Parts: sequence; structure tokens; C-alpha cells
Amino acid sequence: TMATDEAVSVRIKNTGHDVFAEGEMFPLSLYLDEAWVATEDLILQEDLLPGATIEFDFQAALDLSETGVYQITVYHALADADEENNVLEQTVETFWESRYSFGQ
Repeated sequence: TMATDEAVSVRIKNTGHDVFAEGEMFPLSLYLDEAWVATEDLILQEDLLPGATIEFDFQAALDLSETGVYQITVYHALADADEENNVLEQTVETFWESRYSFGQ
């Protein structure tokens, strides 16, 4: 089972040809099942070169404590040449937790 305060981390890759400069800000929006959860700012601590990646940990947490299937979406609205790669979607399924020991 998952908790009521699951952390969300994303890895962002610069797939273009331009360098994103240190100090540049990426507004990242987090959604759970199409409902807005938070928009947080990733501020680059160093240049993000073409092909490089950076990791971002959201301060907002998700409640995934109920058994079921969840759609987690992260979106950035930064103007760039390829808007098709501005969305990351991940499906997560949680299962019930057994209250019984099966010999372990």
C-alpha cells in the first residue's frame, strides 16, 4: 500500500539544441487524475546543456493510500521548439495490504 504523502520526483532532459542558463526557471505543474495538485518552480543551479538531465523533487505530496489506479501528470509550460515533450504521464496502481502473515 502507498501512503497519504507520497513524494514525487521527476527527471527532466534537455532534448533540444539550446542551453538553458543557470538561474532560469521552469514552472512545473503536478496533477493527480487530471486534478491540479501544485505548481512549483525549478530554478536551475547550473546550465542545462543539450542532452543533460536534472532531477526535481516536488514539495507537494500525493495521497495514493486508497487501492486503485492513479494517473500522475507533470507538465511544464516553458516555450520551446517541441511542445510534444512537455508532458510526463505515469500510471500507478496500488494494491491492498494483507493483514495476515503467510509464514514469514
